[in-house]
Amino acid sequence: MKGSWFCFFFFFFLSISDSPFPFSCWRLATVVLGVFCISSVAAVGVLAARRHKCIPCPENWLQHGENCYHFSKEWKTWQESKTRCSALDSRLLKIESKEELDFTMRSAELYGSDSFWIGLSRNGAEGPWLWEDGSAFSPDLFQIRASSSPFLDCVWLQHANIDNAGCGEYKFYICEKVVDPAVVEQASYSRKH
Repeated sequence: MKGSWFCFFFFFFLSISDSPFPFSCWRLATVVLGVFCISSVAAVGVLAARRHKCIPCPENWLQHGENCYHFSKEWKTWQESKTRCSALDSRLLKIESKEELDFTMRSAELYGSDSFWIGLSRNGAEGPWLWEDGSAFSPDLFQIRASSSPFLDCVWLQHANIDNAGCGEYKFYICEKVVDPAVVEQASYSRKH
């Protein structure tokens, strides 16, 4: 097949050289290569668009439902963890459903015996447990071990355990943020087309 195209162009060039039109073989070759390049670029663009997968969460974050989760690999106090999550345009984990609790605990198991700060704290032993956003904690999801110590005011999780500790202790932490809706919309659009 390639040979027939070569022959076609060879005889075409010969017939052009005898024609009264001011076409040269080089000009025709340039036009043919130009058309080939343009069509190749267009084909690559179409293939890339079809295979492009939008990633709704940043690198090293896990997606679950409409949220992205970052399990840190660095030790920080509860306040430092809160600051670091904020710097990552997120917040410390707020567990809002049984499904989210199960996902978080399963994911935390992958880190062995590590414990992680979550976004739940209180102001003194008699204060109510509040999430980082100020909303009240509901004991329907999980229980926090009662403590008589006035200094165990921040909550951490480890495997299936949720407990409180002094906020100045160093632990890993879990950040959470909502998946970017524009990226999700783009991803669902590309799957449909």
